[in-house]
Amino acid sequence: MAQGKLFYSACIVLGLQFLHDRNITHRDLKLENVLLDRDGYAKITDFGISKEGMSFTDRSQTQCGTLPYMAPEMFTQYPYTRSVDWWGLGVCIYLMRLSQMPFTGDDADEIIHNIVYEEPIYPPSLTPEIYKIITQLLTKTPYRRLGSDKNGAEDVKKSDFFEVSCLGILISLHV
Repeated sequence: MAQGKLFYSACIVLGLQFLHDRNITHRDLKLENVLLDRDGYAKITDFGISKEGMSFTDRSQTQCGTLPYMAPEMFTQYPYTRSVDWWGLGVCIYLMRLSQMPFTGDDADEIIHNIVYEEPIYPPSLTPEIYKIITQLLTKTPYRRLGSDKNGAEDVKKSDFFEVSCLGILISLHV
């Protein structure tokens, strides 16, 4: 994965950490909602459907977001947590690395079915670190998803993906 994509992924993690520390869940994380500032840092934008006051234990039931980026729990009618943002990060990393969406279909019903029941295709060319972070973020069970526990972004930042690939890039970043 090119260093730029690693840097952008790290910026998104820090952006999600900033939001979650302030009890804000974005709920529509997608590459179209990540813009670069004049210094080249990736910034999360478009908070139109974000939810304020959503701490670690809070849940929401509103189905919202952009279909191919939505977490499976948004379709299964269970209240969801802010772990939906970590799922969105998994979709973003998959898309940046493979230049395709992890879940596709001919119509909305097929895309939803694939998000809820199927696994993405993981080509053998993925490094173990990229494979591991994507599969940990695209875990269908929300409470098992990387970033979903109380440590949140700290667990994501400690993943092999950032530890091995970025070699300290997170340390030098400031939100």
